[in-house]
Amino acid sequence: MLTNVVFIFIIAFGTITAQIILKKGLLLLGGVQFSSGVMVEIFRIIHSPYVMGAFVFQGIIALFWVYVLSRTQLVYLFTMSGAFFYILLALASWIVLGERLSLIQWMGVFMISLGVVCFNYHSW
Repeated sequence: MLTNVVFIFIIAFGTITAQIILKKGLLLLGGVQFSSGVMVEIFRIIHSPYVMGAFVFQGIIALFWVYVLSRTQLVYLFTMSGAFFYILLALASWIVLGERLSLIQWMGVFMISLGVVCFNYHSW
């Protein structure tokens, strides 16, 4: 079961990494505005190395998801990855993007994650 937890952490870490890369790419593009036309925006997006790199990386992580999903219960996999997501996303957004969370928000992140771990405790 510990192997599954390691894989779930890899999935969460990889997904968060892909999302941070995607956010950086969109910031470099100046955001997405469909006022100039949908096709123009799609063309701009697919020519961004950050955006496309994030999509490719997310696809690789999806292969890990399929592997772990074939070995464990969906409810366990989804909730445990969610617990990791909350913590890793808050940390990555703070460190990489400079986003700030209040103390009460940090407490919420950890309380939700602790609740999910408790929910899944019997599965270990």
